Amino acid sequence: MRLLAALKKETLELSRDLHALAALFVMPALFILIMSLALQDALSPQAAAKFSYLVDNQDNGELSRKFIDLFNRHSGFSQATAAGDPMAALEKRRVNFVLVVAPAFERNLTASKTGADALMRVVGDPGLSASMLALARAQAELALALLGMEQMESSLGMAAAAPRNDRVSSVYLERRGVSRQPTSVQQSVPAWLVFSMFFIVIPLSTIFISERDHGTLQRLRAMGVSAPLFFAGKIVPFFLINQLQAVIMLLVGVYLVPLLGGQALALDGSPAALALLLAATSLAAIGYATLVSVLASSVAQASIIGGVGIILLGSIGGVMAPKFLMPDVMQKLADISPMAWALDGMLDVLLRGAGPAAIAPRAAALGAFAAACLLVAAIVFLRRSWRP
Repeated sequence: MRLLAALKKETLELSRDLHALAALFVMPALFILIMSLALQDALSPQAAAKFSYLVDNQDNGELSRKFIDLFNRHSGFSQATAAGDPMAALEKRRVNFVLVVAPAFERNLTASKTGADALMRVVGDPGLSASMLALARAQAELALALLGMEQMESSLGMAAAAPRNDRVSSVYLERRGVSRQPTSVQQSVPAWLVFSMFFIVIPLSTIFISERDHGTLQRLRAMGVSAPLFFAGKIVPFFLINQLQAVIMLLVGVYLVPLLGGQALALDGSPAALALLLAATSLAAIGYATLVSVLASSVAQASIIGGVGIILLGSIGGVMAPKFLMPDVMQKLADISPMAWALDGMLDVLLRGAGPAAIAPRAAALGAFAAACLLVAAIVFLRRSWRP
């Protein structure tokens, strides 16, 4: 009966805080929508087609024209049409890069000596990512190789064979009968779902510190409420709120993102594994929030410590930027963040079809983190606040 009363009290407290509810539900939903749509092209197999280029053919010989034709057909980039100087168009950011063919392209291409001048340059806009600039260079190398093959076949009197695209196939690893291609929504929904769960540090700490400052804790203790019951009154309702967050965020990915032109989130993973991971993530978030609530001396301090803490944990844990885009040092640093444990586990379930046994170590790590936070919080709480 006392537990039900404690749950009712916490529910009423939270229902009166509209700003907290907006932070828990509206903010992460907006982040999911924005990031899923913003990153859609970056994680799309057709991403190269979104980048345009111009050609500055300073050689204008037959071989250079053949090379340009091969690059146009096989690179995947979009050739722009612009009058005037291609470099001027690049400076005005009308294109993403310019392919400059050297004046002595044909002579250097057929030269047998080493150390000849470069055949071409790929000049990119400063805003072009290094990966796209490297891809443009690789495609230019491919066009050169194709041109060399054509010249060799011609010199041997062989009919030039058209390049084929069916010689090598590429697929993603299939698990449990599912082969899932990574998309922006598959990254954004788990990432911001994990972040939103940890964001309960703000409403939980606000309620806790307000009760402490207004003498509610002492009145509850005088009424015979035990410390474990008090903690249970905090943990259970916020655990349920976290699960409601998870359901809403997943539904946003499945139904709302496609309505706005994005790709739908595919929920082909094990429901049991996903439920286990969501429960462990919720406990870790509640443990962290409880520890911050106990240590902070004011609501403002809790908001700063808790807010900055989850932003840092999210930044190094792959929420703001996918881990595979980070350098090796940052990827190793990410292993200290519980958000990274939760996010990697969710990606294992949604992308790799992992079952409960496969994600059990991550769930156990999250559970251990939650237990450690709650243990320290309980010790500090009993010494500072739950005393006669």
